[in-house]
Amino acid sequence: MVDHAHEEKWIVDIKNRLDEQFLDRTKLQPALAVLDTSKDKPSIYWTGSHPERFPIGILLLKSSGNIRDNMWEYVAFMTRWLGLDVTLFLKSMKEREDLVKNYYHYGGEDYQRYFAFRDSYYLQESLLVASCFLAVAILLLQKVRNGAEILRGSRGNNSDERSLQFSILYQRIMKDQIKTKIDMLRIRNQIPWFVVEAVFTNSSLSKLFGTRIDGLAMSCFDDLYPRVNKSKVTGGNLPSGGFKHLLHIFHWTRTPEEGKWPVQQEQPAKRFAEFYIPNATNLLESATSFKRLDSSSNDVVYSIKRISALMQVTPLHLFPYSNEIFRHLLNFEQRYPAYGLPVTAHFACLKSLLQTKEDVKLLQKNGIVQNTMKGEDVLSFLHDIGNFLVGEVRASIPDDLHSLSVKVVEHHERDVSIAYSEFKSQFCPNRWVIISVIAAFTLFVLTFIQTIYSALAYYKGT
Repeated sequence: MVDHAHEEKWIVDIKNRLDEQFLDRTKLQPALAVLDTSKDKPSIYWTGSHPERFPIGILLLKSSGNIRDNMWEYVAFMTRWLGLDVTLFLKSMKEREDLVKNYYHYGGEDYQRYFAFRDSYYLQESLLVASCFLAVAILLLQKVRNGAEILRGSRGNNSDERSLQFSILYQRIMKDQIKTKIDMLRIRNQIPWFVVEAVFTNSSLSKLFGTRIDGLAMSCFDDLYPRVNKSKVTGGNLPSGGFKHLLHIFHWTRTPEEGKWPVQQEQPAKRFAEFYIPNATNLLESATSFKRLDSSSNDVVYSIKRISALMQVTPLHLFPYSNEIFRHLLNFEQRYPAYGLPVTAHFACLKSLLQTKEDVKLLQKNGIVQNTMKGEDVLSFLHDIGNFLVGEVRASIPDDLHSLSVKVVEHHERDVSIAYSEFKSQFCPNRWVIISVIAAFTLFVLTFIQTIYSALAYYKGT
């Protein structure tokens, strides 16, 4: 147990700052109303020109060196809704401060400047604000329990004042859940997952939910594509080193088992821009067929028979939010290649296969492209994400994908495969022609046999 009688001064200052928010009640409602990011009202959190729905990253949780005043009202309410032991949480984060800073080592100059001019006190403030926002959002969006009822009823939140503030924040998060979830997955908004776990474990609500916070987080995104890999989620075998952040959890639930599509660190990785396989309609010329891969995660399987080949690809489901989701997933893989590059491999294959509207129609016919978007919209999506990987990320591809491209090109250039494909296209253009020919030949043989028996019966009778 923590000895609250001997709290450090910086902890006391933060707790006093939280308590002060309830002294001037006239500013509570306007402060919470500022969450509205419509055009005629200011946003509390901006990334470039895009107003985000609520703050969860720590890099932008400051204005002139300090967290904005109007955000303390949110945190004051949320710590009470969560039943958070603020002292225990802050001491835990102080002990792990070096781990927090190491977590952001990949962030480059922006994060280096942030930590160089940010003392420990403000870092702990930022972690408290960011983790409370994220924990509340997860508890509201998860589908394991009724989080809204649990939060609303916690620590006397049925009072008129707290009920009003809860309703405002609830509507802000839940009004457009897709946008909220996309903001939660932005790479710049990620905070160390052990910080979120600390909020939950030091909260009085953890026993009420009866489920680990990572399990609750997984259920938040069940309605987003790519689809969930149910075998991984229900198997209970979590990554050995734990999760880095929320985006890592989302990526883990959408990919094959660990170890697939790895990158060999000891040799220079192949770049996305170097990857090549012929497009889908051209591959038909070398007796390559396509089939939907019934897998609950992004994957590609290529197999060569004697003179033909089969490429199986997990279906691509496209929605209005798909562009941002793929950017988040691909960005994660390029920052953390040790976890494998399955989404990169899947996208690279589709980007090469789908070059024309005819390619899109072909793979739609085979169940690999599943959406209501027009062919040009699919191509525009692939082109946009491809430029992101080449220009902004300079993405690498897994070694196995490079080997796959070599196999595809070698098979595509085989004379026997090309001849076999030409024979099929000229004499067996589709399966119904083949079935009709076989049926006609069978009928001819049966008729011929019947004629012979009739003739034999006639001569034997005479």
